[in-house]
Amino acid sequence: MIPTCIHTCIYLIILVGCANIKAMYLAKCRYVDDWFLSRLAYEFQDQLLFLDLSECPSVGITGILALCRLKYGFKRFRD
Repeated sequence: MIPTCIHTCIYLIILVGCANIKAMYLAKCRYVDDWFLSRLAYEFQDQLLFLDLSECPSVGITGILALCRLKYGFKRFRD
């Protein structure tokens, strides 16, 4: 079994290579955690407008607070 940290790193590497991402649907993803959200907020601070984190079991308040770095905030956020 591949460790969770490797899964989240792979997801970020793939996402960072994509330009102009405006929305992400990550519902029920067990690999999304506070570290992932912190990196996501840093990498996509100028473009992300919608994020679905519903039923992500590893997301805590630290991860949600990291999203405050997003430049434009959210037009819609689902938790």
